[in-house]
Amino acid sequence: MTLPNSHLIISPESAPEIIRIADRALRAAGARGKLPTPIEDLIRAAKITDEGDAEGVVKRFLSSLNEGRRAFFRSSMQKLRGIADLRERAVYVPTDTAPRVRFAKGHELGHQLLYWHHVNTDGVSPFYHDTEYTLSPRVRDLFDIEANLFSSEVIFQGREFTTRARDYRPSFDAVFLLADLHGASRQATLRRYVEEQDEMLAAVSYLPSRYDADENGHAILRAPRFFGSPRFVQKYGDVQLPAEIKPEHPWAEARHLKEACEGEIDLDCGGARVRFWWQAWWNTYTLLVLLRRKPPLGLVGRIFRN
Repeated sequence: MTLPNSHLIISPESAPEIIRIADRALRAAGARGKLPTPIEDLIRAAKITDEGDAEGVVKRFLSSLNEGRRAFFRSSMQKLRGIADLRERAVYVPTDTAPRVRFAKGHELGHQLLYWHHVNTDGVSPFYHDTEYTLSPRVRDLFDIEANLFSSEVIFQGREFTTRARDYRPSFDAVFLLADLHGASRQATLRRYVEEQDEMLAAVSYLPSRYDADENGHAILRAPRFFGSPRFVQKYGDVQLPAEIKPEHPWAEARHLKEACEGEIDLDCGGARVRFWWQAWWNTYTLLVLLRRKPPLGLVGRIFRN
């Protein structure tokens, strides 16, 4: 069983304006070229308060909600990844790993600096309450997609990352190296790495099912999402991906080995069978797969091209 291309993740139409605003934020903070990006400097330069008083921010947020929404928020507090208070021009992000905090702060700063996010109508809260879902590629709300793009832009610093990414032969080794350099998560770096390539490269992610397990007791991997380089999307945007990954599938080997593995696979693209090189990696909660149109023999070699 395979899935159609409805699982393809694309950038919003507002991307060019978001990129311009992110570049201005980097320059205003004097952060262009500094890695990892000092997000706190961007927040200060924008005259946004980086709140340390969680209780105060939460109290203000709760006061803006009706009783039903207050009860829901209290029940989901453990999932909180950040709050943007547009009224007070403040952001709050709970303590977490450095890459997660950096991305969450960039996301909340995006809500503050993307001027069309400042909705000012009756019944609309002047807050953004963000969770694991709203900071993930699976989010469907446009404002959260845009805030995620803003965060990615300031963390990876636009075209400078593009130049670095294209210096490496596609592999998870390259992704891990760039993630460390930018102080970003490996999953966020993977997406950016793929999207900035000038060759036919894509990445696919599979999440464990909450309900179905295989014969070994492992959750079956489902709900594939993929994002690709412009050339990959143009040529193979209709690639048919497996709808689920069971133990016998070669990509599942990464889950059992706890390390990256690789091989070749034929996938249907517009009715034709196309061979791809693949590399899979399990990050303990998601199966990530790199797909590259198989190059001619002799071109696959070193991590560095030059």
